Amino acid sequence: MDRLEAGVYQPVICTLSSLLREYLAKVTPAKKSHLSEARRLNRLLKDPIASYRVCDLSPEVLAKFRDRRLEQGLRASGYDLQLIRHALNVAKAEWGVTLQSNPVDAIRMPPKPKPRERRLKPGEYELLLSHAAISQSWFMKPLIILAVETGMRLGEMLKLTWDDWDSEKQNLDEAIVPNINWFMSVPVLDDGSAGVSDVELKPGNYVRLRAECNVLAVLSNCPQMHNPCNGYNPTAIEVSIL
Repeated sequence: MDRLEAGVYQPVICTLSSLLREYLAKVTPAKKSHLSEARRLNRLLKDPIASYRVCDLSPEVLAKFRDRRLEQGLRASGYDLQLIRHALNVAKAEWGVTLQSNPVDAIRMPPKPKPRERRLKPGEYELLLSHAAISQSWFMKPLIILAVETGMRLGEMLKLTWDDWDSEKQNLDEAIVPNINWFMSVPVLDDGSAGVSDVELKPGNYVRLRAECNVLAVLSNCPQMHNPCNGYNPTAIEVSIL
């Protein structure tokens, strides 16, 4: 890896495996989802595709890899290709690997997972609470109530401490509020997990909001350049107050 760090690795001698290991060591640890991505990369490193030299990663080779991975599911195939594409882009931009173009861009990406919208039907919330009340996990019922009342994600709730509780106002710290994603393609998959699909938005897409009381709103684009949810290309947003 010394030659790669020195910027003298060329595609003719550089393997995809060496790039993925470098990516795993330098890029993945900085991501919020580093643990799950590390598992995907370690699985990918065991795949025959990892032994290919970068110069041999033709669109034909990658298309066959895509079709083979599709047998394990749309999500598996899509994630692998996104990781390979981003590893090649980082290697070209920062590690001195010479590439005329990224071969992943030349093939069709796997079909997107079919999104699912599931909302509680009348009576289901009460039924859920009644079963949670007799669960061996004593915290299940209050956790469900907290999630419904605040809209907080599981990770946000599990990070709560007593310091976040305002005893005088009898509520959670005002700084703890759930965020809303508008321009982000994260469908709920059939198994209940969250997937990441390619971006379908176009410049000029917008959301119009109406404030019915005084609000403090914090807006941001997605600054995470290592996440496929924004196509690895975060762009600016424009806000107009009318």
